[in-house]
This record gives sequence, structure tokens and C-alpha cells, in this order.
Amino acid sequence: MWVNYANYLWIHTTKNYIKLTMQKERRPQRQLNQNWNVVSNSSATTSGPGCAFECIYCNQEGLDNDPSGKKNTPYITTTVDGGISLNDKVYVGPKLIMEIGQSDLVAELAKFPYYDRNQTLIVRNFSEPALGWSQSLDLAQGLLDKLDHQGPIMFITKGKIDQTNVARARNMVESGGKLLFVVTNAGNPKQVEKAPRQGRIETAKLLSGENVPVILSMRPMIVGVNTDPETIETNLVEMSPYITAATVGGLFVYDFTIGRFRNIGIELSDFYKNRSPFLENKLLPDYVPSLVRRIAKDIGVAAPIYDHTTCATAFVVQKRYGIETHDRLAHWSGQTPQFSECNTYCPMVQRRLCVESSQQDYLKAIARGNDELERLGYDYKLTAVPNRKGTLLIKDGDLHLSELFFIMEKTGLNVENLPTLDRINMALGQLTKDIDWARSVRVEQTNNGYRLAPEQKLTPEDKDLLLGGLWKKTRSRAFEVIDP
Repeated sequence: MWVNYANYLWIHTTKNYIKLTMQKERRPQRQLNQNWNVVSNSSATTSGPGCAFECIYCNQEGLDNDPSGKKNTPYITTTVDGGISLNDKVYVGPKLIMEIGQSDLVAELAKFPYYDRNQTLIVRNFSEPALGWSQSLDLAQGLLDKLDHQGPIMFITKGKIDQTNVARARNMVESGGKLLFVVTNAGNPKQVEKAPRQGRIETAKLLSGENVPVILSMRPMIVGVNTDPETIETNLVEMSPYITAATVGGLFVYDFTIGRFRNIGIELSDFYKNRSPFLENKLLPDYVPSLVRRIAKDIGVAAPIYDHTTCATAFVVQKRYGIETHDRLAHWSGQTPQFSECNTYCPMVQRRLCVESSQQDYLKAIARGNDELERLGYDYKLTAVPNRKGTLLIKDGDLHLSELFFIMEKTGLNVENLPTLDRINMALGQLTKDIDWARSVRVEQTNNGYRLAPEQKLTPEDKDLLLGGLWKKTRSRAFEVIDP
């Protein structure tokens, strides 16, 4: 029996059994997990996930939607770019709505087709590990004991940890566990984030005092709220003594975001209101990361400040645990010239690993990627792109972004689909909801991808809209827009 692939994996518990849940979507058929049942596991009225901290901007609600917009709350998901997310408890706001036994969750992860023991796992990031540090560490210990997990185990938190659980985390590290604590603290006011700032500072202090690595996540940085130099400097002064690295990130903007900020007396700027319907990234002006790094340099902060969590993770794993690894998602591949941005802030000891990955034998990288595609049940093959160094394309590929993450991780390069002509025409038809002229775009195949010919000359904004829509529908950037 064949089953359709889906973007999310859920585990649905009843009194007597567990069912693995896959949401149907038009995707290539695949062999893996052919006995999984397709079931729904949350009601239409569910609006989670979330947690008791109830941050105004909570982006977990967006991640809770399947591709059709239906609410489906995951226990295991691959849609987080930092790694595989594991959640034994799922909340709507402060209300617990679903849970699964930790031993059951670990057992299902062992059978999960995307899992291998060297990947990054993120514990309870769809809620908050600080809502029960003892149980959160129990889950991490189960991953170490039952799966012999060798990769990083990450906790992303705004909460306070006590000395007892810090000592436990230290013991796990000393026994071989590669724990990472990402403490989120961007200097947002209380009406935006209820979690007390002092508790986060204390968490970073206690963990670093026991040589447990801490990454400061300065997210979300929001123009007009916490991007002024004084707020940035205060945050860095308070946190920098206790961190190994930091990241800077922006704000996810959903349909509800503008209104929620308005309800607490904060009117977000037009920068957040005039967004593309295909936007998936956090919104952050280009000047903000540079400003943070400049202030950090002026006050003597030693920790590197990254734009991506995967970059910071690779650096910390190398520095604290002595494991040399490149950025999981090859962010350097999108820079022109390559490493032009990385060169300004990433230490050479880490940057060289990504440079080596960029200079590797591409035939060997393709072979590793093809092996992974076969393991996942696909007969697609990778091909190099002469005009896009650092990128491989999956010929006729139609993989979800979360699947591409794993192929990137195996190859050490950026990986995208190279869709069929039929798939592109289907995508253009789907885009007519937001781009009424999309269906009239003519498509011509080239050696490196596709040439798009609209009936009329496009403005730069319309061109970005078209390419952004096609990226979201096909997970490919192998397009060139030409004037009529």
C-alpha cells in the first residue's frame, strides 16, 4: 500500500493505542511508513499551541496549521529549521490540551524516518521547557538512555531554572550529553512578553556557572519596541557574561499580529503591515543585526552574534563539545559573494568548516544526498547547478521544505527542488488567488531551471511577489524572470 507524504507528523493518543497521523496533501507517493493511519487529532476550535507565558507574538500558532489551514497540533515535527521538535505536552495558551507519555514519544521517534542520532533535537519548544524543568530533562535523559542520541539536545526558554535542575543538566553534559540552552531575551516590554527578564538572566548565569553552554536569542527584535541602542546595550551587558554565542532575529507576522500589538497600545510600523502573502521568514530590517554587532563590539562582548540559530548551534557544538560541524542549512550559499556576510562576524575556527563544505567534492555530496533520498522512499536524483555554486537541485523533485532540510544536512550544501513543468504550471494556477496575472506567465525550460515570461513587464515588487509565490509552492529558486 502507498501513502501520500505530508508536511507534519503527529501522534494521536487514545486510551489503548497510538496512531501516527499524516495530513493528506498532493505530493509524490512514497513507500516509507505505509501502515500509518491518516487521522485527525485536534478539533477545529483548537487555537494552540502556546504556553502559560502567552507572548503576544507567539509564532507557534502559525506552525500549528497544516498546509490547508486546518489546526493540527504536533508532538513531533520537522518544520522547525533548527532540528526535530519534540513535544510531550501541547497547550492552547495556559491550558494543557494534549499529552503523550515520554517513553511512547521516544519510542515513536526511534521509528521516525527522518531521525538519526546525530541530529539536533529541540525539547518542548512548542510550549516551554521551564514549565517543568524536571520533566523536560527527563525527556532529554530518555533520548540519551534509550536512543543513545549523540547530537545536540536543545532547550529554548524564557523561564527560570533552579540550581537542582542546573546540577542535573551539568551531570548529563559530563556523562556525554550535548545539551544546549537557548535563552530568549530581546528586551521586550512586559506587555509583549510576560516572562520576567531577571529570571532569564539568572538561568543563563546558573547554567554557564556549571559550564553548560548558553546561546542568547535576541528575538524578536521589533522596530519601535526594542531596537533602540539603549535597549540593545542593556540586554547585552546583562546577558553577555554568561553566553557562548548569540542570535538576532525578527518578528513573524500573521493575520492576528498587528491587531494584538494594537490592543496593548503598540502600533507596528508599515514595515510589518506591507508584507507579501507568501512571506515565511521573520521580518527584520537589515540594519538591526549590524547595529547589535557594532554595539557588542563597542562594549567588548566576546561571543559571536549570528543571524541563524543553526549557525550558532554549529559554533557552540564545536567550541564546547569539540565536534566539528558546518551550518546545517548552508546559509552561506545565498550570499554574494559567498561568505561575504559570514566573514564579518563568524570566527574563522567555525567559518572554515562551512568553507570546506563549499569546496567539497560535489560528486560525493550528490551520492550522500541520493542515498538519503532513497532512504526516504524517493527515486529522485540530485544534480549540480553550474551557475549556482553551493546549490544542488533535485531533478523533478517535489519535496517539502522540511524534507529538504535533511538533504541539506547530509550534503552540506543548499538543496532545492527542480520541479517538472507540469508542477510549475500547477503552482502558477494556485498563485492566481493572490496574483491574478500568474496564470498568463509562460514557462520555458533551460539547462539550469526555468525562464518565466510574463505578458507585461513586471515591477521589482511584482517580480519578487512571483518568485516568492513560486518558492513557497515549489521550494525552488531555479527561475529567471525575463521581460516581454
